[in-house]
Amino acid sequence: MSKIVAVTGSCGFIGRYVVDDLLARGDYVYAVDALTYAADPSLPAVWQAAYGPERVHFVPSDIRTLGKFPYVDAVINLAAETHVDN
Repeated sequence: MSKIVAVTGSCGFIGRYVVDDLLARGDYVYAVDALTYAADPSLPAVWQAAYGPERVHFVPSDIRTLGKFPYVDAVINLAAETHVDN
């Protein structure tokens, strides 16, 4: 059965593969990414061309400023900065 999954950090190194896997198995994805230096900004267009905008909805936002989110079955948080000072 298909799930609705929100993936934060979806355009990052790990997030891109998680979103690819979820879409390939038939799930619906809310791909959330702030598109910082670590993101690949071409991915949302690639996903929507391959699976359609009804299967993957891109949300260009920082998770900290994201308002109310629609119903989802699961949230996978992969949003992280790789060069964070101690």
